[in-house]
This record gives sequence, structure tokens and C-alpha cells, in this order.
Amino acid sequence: MNPDWWLTGKRLRAHALLLALSLWGIYFWTIATPTLRDRNGNLKGTDFLHFYTLGSLAAAHRGSDLYDLQAQAFLAAQRVPEARGIRYLPLYPPQVSILFAPLALLSYLPIMSRSAGFPCNRNFGDLSFPCFFPSDLVGTNECARSRLL
Repeated sequence: MNPDWWLTGKRLRAHALLLALSLWGIYFWTIATPTLRDRNGNLKGTDFLHFYTLGSLAAAHRGSDLYDLQAQAFLAAQRVPEARGIRYLPLYPPQVSILFAPLALLSYLPIMSRSAGFPCNRNFGDLSFPCFFPSDLVGTNECARSRLL
């Protein structure tokens, strides 16, 4: 065997497949729990929780609370009890809350599960590697940290 040809297309495909299966397996094992918390203790859909809270504020015509950190944290914990202690800086414009108001009329878990499959904020890498995909289920901060490690 020629040492210049040890990295062939066939080997690259095989290694890529093994890597993808391993990463997806670990990812699904991590989030496959019966509760809203994954095996690491993180809330599933933490980023979506913020949009869900903003939509709840819009649906309740509570525009004055769109930029109140404490009011949003209280409402998030009230709507999703597992979200106690999670706080988000209120940085989004009011139009975002209006966009998510219809979703806030539904229960958190079914709508969060559906939004995780909707590719609205993903780049191309999210479709192939799970270390980019969990930004929907774990949170962009967690995803950004995993990209740095």
C-alpha cells in the first residue's frame, strides 16, 4: 500500500459515518429523558422558553413586562415549572413577542418539540452534526460553549 494514499474517499466516508452515528447516539441518549430536563440537568428548549415567555406576554397584553427581567422569569417559571431560576436578558423587539403569541396559547412541551425540528435559526452544519443541532433543545449558549471546547 502506498503511504500517500492511506486517506482514501472510502475511508473518509466510513470515518465520517462512524463519527456521525457516535455523536447522534450520544446526543439522543442525553435528551432521551421523560422530563423536561436532559441527563445533564439542562432544560430542553431553553432558547425556545424565552420566545414562549415573550409570546405569553403578548397574548396577555402585558407589553410593559417585555423588558422586565423579573416579570419574565416569574412568568416562565409559572408557565413551565421546570424553568425556575432561568433568566434571559430582554433584548428582543416587541415584534418578536407578537410573532410568538399564537404559540404561547399552546402547552410548552408539544410546541417546543415541534419548534426543535423547524430549521428557522440553523446554519448548514446543524443538519449534519448534532453538536450544532442542540442549540434548539439545549440553548445557544451551551452550543457555543461546545463549539469552543
